[in-house]
Amino acid sequence: AGPAGLACALGLSDVCQKVHLIEKHASFEKRGATFGMAKNGQLALEEISPDLMEHMRHIGMKPGFSESLVFVWWEMRDALLKFVKQRHNITLYCGEEFTEIIDDNDNNNGDGDGVIKVSFETGLEMVADFVVGADGAHSRVRNVLGLAPPIISETTLFRGSLQVPDTASIELKGCLEEGMVPLAVDEKGKLYFVLFNFHERHPGRLAWILSTSIDVRSDDKIAPFALVQDHVKEETDLKLIKEVLALSDEDHLKPYPKTSIVDLSDAAIDAYVDRGWGGRGRITL
Repeated sequence: AGPAGLACALGLSDVCQKVHLIEKHASFEKRGATFGMAKNGQLALEEISPDLMEHMRHIGMKPGFSESLVFVWWEMRDALLKFVKQRHNITLYCGEEFTEIIDDNDNNNGDGDGVIKVSFETGLEMVADFVVGADGAHSRVRNVLGLAPPIISETTLFRGSLQVPDTASIELKGCLEEGMVPLAVDEKGKLYFVLFNFHERHPGRLAWILSTSIDVRSDDKIAPFALVQDHVKEETDLKLIKEVLALSDEDHLKPYPKTSIVDLSDAAIDAYVDRGWGGRGRITL
C-alpha cells in the first residue's frame, strides 16, 4: 500500500466489484523524505481521479525547472490513503505478509477454477481474479511469479532533510525563500546536489538530494562532501553544502541501496505515448 498500490487500488475500484489492498506494516508512519512526481505520473493520477490530482497540486511544490511536483513523502501517501478509504469497495489489510500465490489458471490439467489464491502468514486466505504486485523494485510478488528482475541503474543517491536553526548562516536561511537551489551540477551530468524547500506547511525545513553516476557503491563509508567538493565552482556554494550536511541526520550521509528500475515493454502502451506516459512501447516504474 505504497503510492503505486494505493493509486492502483483507486483505479481498479472503478471497474472491479471488490479490491483488496495489502500493507505489510501494521500502521502508516510519518516517515520518508521526499517524492517527485513527473508529468507522466500526474497524467496517470488525473486519469484515475481528477479530484485527487487537484489535491496533489495543492500540497505539492513545483521545483521551477520542470513540470514535476515534489511532495513530503508521507503527505503524498496520506492523500492517496484518504481517497482510498472513501471507496466502499476497497478493503485495506495492514500487518499482512503473503506466503504463497497459486494461480489456478496455470493448472496443467485444464481443470483449474480460474482464480488466484493468496495465503498470508497470519492465516488469512484470499481468492481473486488477478493480483497486482505493486511492491517496489525489490518485489516479492515479482519473484514468486518468476518475472524478470529489475534493472540496476548506475546511479547512487544520498538524500536527507534538515530543520534550519536560528543560528544558521544568512545564505542557508535565504534558501528557505527559494523553491529549489542547485549547488553542484557536473557539466558531464555525472553528479548534482540540489537543495529545496519542503512546503509552506513545514516552515524552516529543507531537503536535499545528491545523485551521482560515479561508482561509489564499493565504498559504503564515502562522505557526500568528498564527492561534491571537486564539482562546485563557487566557494560560497561549497560552504553552504558543508553547512547543510553538518545539520543533517547522520543516517542521511550514507548512500541509499542501488537504485533499481522496473522496465515493462508492452505494445499496448504505445497508445499513451502522445499523452506523455512514457517512451515508445515501454513504461518505466
